This record gives sequence, C-alpha cells and structure tokens, in this order.
Amino acid sequence: MSTIKARRAKAAVATLAIAAAGLAAAGCGDDAQDKINDAADQVQEQADQISEDAQQAGEDLQDQADQVSEDAQQAGEDIKEQAEQATDDVGEQVDEITGDDGSTTTTTTGSN
Repeated sequence: MSTIKARRAKAAVATLAIAAAGLAAAGCGDDAQDKINDAADQVQEQADQISEDAQQAGEDLQDQADQVSEDAQQAGEDIKEQAEQATDDVGEQVDEITGDDGSTTTTTTGSN
C-alpha cells in the first residue's frame, strides 16, 4: 500500500506542479499582455505627437511662405514706385537741360 500512496503523492505533486506552471504562465501572460498594451499605447502616443508636430511644422511653413509672398509683393510694388519716381526725375532733368517747360516751341534760325 505504501507504493500506491507514494504513486498518488507523486501524481498529486505532478498535478500541482502543472497547475502552478499554468497559473504562472497565465500570470506572465497578463504581465506580457500589459507590457504589449503599454508599448502599443506609447507607440500610438508618439505617432500622435509626430503627427501633431508635422501638422504644426506644415502650418509654420505655410505661414512663412505667405510672409515671403507678401514681402515679395511689397518689394515689387516698392520697386515699381521707385522706377516711376526715377523716370519722373529723369524727365524733369531732361526738361531742365533742354529748357522745355512742357510746351512745344520751334525756333528757326536762318540766314537772310
């Protein structure tokens, strides 16, 4: 009878060992799943942050492009005004040199 009791004890120990291993594996599974979920959450947060940063960078670039466009347009208008003023100035200088006051006069010189 002692061999039967020994066999039963060994079977009970083996069963308990298998059950304990199963519980441990289940516990590790939960821990591993938690780690996976945490990692997935971190990846999603990083992806969201990258997306927000990219969107902000795009908006900043658009703002800069708009400012450059406005500056270029203003510079073009300034250059046009300066060219018109320079043209007027040159015209006035030509008039001063030629003595032309805007009216047309014709002088003739002739010998009789």
